[in-house]
Amino acid sequence: MTLKEKIEAKIRNISTIARNFKIGKTGQTKQERRSDYVGFSSIDVVHSSSNRNEIIELEREMISKFRDYPNNKNESNESHGKMDDTGHYKLYVVYNLG
Repeated sequence: MTLKEKIEAKIRNISTIARNFKIGKTGQTKQERRSDYVGFSSIDVVHSSSNRNEIIELEREMISKFRDYPNNKNESNESHGKMDDTGHYKLYVVYNLG
């Protein structure tokens, strides 16, 4: 199983138990990022990397891949969030259990 397939499987699993979800990226810690998301009760990091561009590209691909899921709340296929330059980057999913 490729890295992308593993990430897709994690997001797919979340999507099956979530009332709604949103895919994002961050250079913040999980706790810092969680505090920015009012309206979502959970956050799961689905991939971490020291490669900023890898996370940016994965976010774009995963948003596009899951765009048509009715419980996906990403507003477009493009990334809108900024990512702090920390050297520790994460692809995450915030969600509410359904």
